[in-house]
Amino acid sequence: MSYETSQYEEFIKKIGLVPNHNFCLGFRYPSKIIDWIKMPIIDALIYKVDLLIFTENEMIVKRIGSIFSTDGLDDNNIYKDYFRIKKSDIKSFSIEKRTTISPQISYWLKIKISNRKRSLIFLIFENTTIPSSNIQFLIKSNFCGLRS
Repeated sequence: MSYETSQYEEFIKKIGLVPNHNFCLGFRYPSKIIDWIKMPIIDALIYKVDLLIFTENEMIVKRIGSIFSTDGLDDNNIYKDYFRIKKSDIKSFSIEKRTTISPQISYWLKIKISNRKRSLIFLIFENTTIPSSNIQFLIKSNFCGLRS
């Protein structure tokens, strides 16, 4: 287990949940169209890195940082910058495999929430600091039942 994974699991425990293949990292994008702009500096300025935690009743989004800073799990910031989305507030939840020439497997996760104008869009990679078995578990379990 990597150091980062143990930090994520520690956060999950601190908010009263059990880490059990129910989390992954998501790179939050304002739109999938941004993916076609292949400029690393643009990516670095636009996307945010979030820890996504899924349960039967809700999704928790914890801001980890960006490419420039990952201080979201520091002791001073651990309970800041996270929010919960109740299952009843999720209007639509979709996952699609990302089309790319890269051998790295990735997925687009799009979630429409009833009290937000824009959908949350995340790019999820199988090979991050979190084991790829988490991604496969989440897909097979329909993200702990949040995706119908």
